[in-house]
Amino acid sequence: MVNQEEAIQGSVKIALEFEGEIFDIDLLAKAARNLRTLLKDIEETITGESPRATWEWDEPVLRAVASPNGATEATLLRVAHEARETFGKAEEQPLGRVSWPKTLSPKGQRAAKEIVNLLNKVDAITVVAEREEPVTLKRPELAATEIRRTLGYQEHSSVEGVLDIISVRRRPHFSVRQHAGLAVQCIFPDSMIDEVKAALGGRVVVEGLVRYRSDGSPVSISNVTSLKVKAPPVRPIHELRGSLPYMTQGMAAGEYIRRLREGTGGDAD
Repeated sequence: MVNQEEAIQGSVKIALEFEGEIFDIDLLAKAARNLRTLLKDIEETITGESPRATWEWDEPVLRAVASPNGATEATLLRVAHEARETFGKAEEQPLGRVSWPKTLSPKGQRAAKEIVNLLNKVDAITVVAEREEPVTLKRPELAATEIRRTLGYQEHSSVEGVLDIISVRRRPHFSVRQHAGLAVQCIFPDSMIDEVKAALGGRVVVEGLVRYRSDGSPVSISNVTSLKVKAPPVRPIHELRGSLPYMTQGMAAGEYIRRLREGTGGDAD
């Protein structure tokens, strides 16, 4: 039995805060039910008795508040702690291989999984428990992108710039110089040597496995699969006007063209 003198008069809170727009009220209701199931399951495992605490909602962000109802402060705080640890495990490990805390029965595990699965519909879920550091779970693809951006990453992509330097020592490679002056080293197969030489000094688009820095700028291409030379831009006629001011030797343009057509030459009299 719980000593009534140990019971607290206040309350303990735990919240689920969602990132991203949520229009489905049923989604929030389902999350609320699963969080309540999880918290009651943890309390029952800790105390070995039927749950005493009553969890209620005081804000739309799903902030659950436990009134003591005979439970001790230590019990309620431990429930909040174990719930936070539950989501911390889910944040650290793939969902199919989570080592759930021992305070969760299969019922509690199912409730936790249902909450984590909401990441299919929201960008992130932050769990804020009483006297605990928050833990944030992010949608898998967003989390992977953040890791890649932090550590650097590789993906099949393309780089555009001027083909600058060619070397056939050790592994054949050339450099592509971009607008910012950064040089990207590109390793190419021997079969492309003639193609690479023909493109020297030209503006090219190189495709292959590109390695990026953490800021997203390219470092190198380890396996060039395509090399395309870009044609120089065609200047419009109005930009060429006046580029050869002495071509007509002082004659009007129409007179100069008439003489050329008549075969009398373009020389002035």
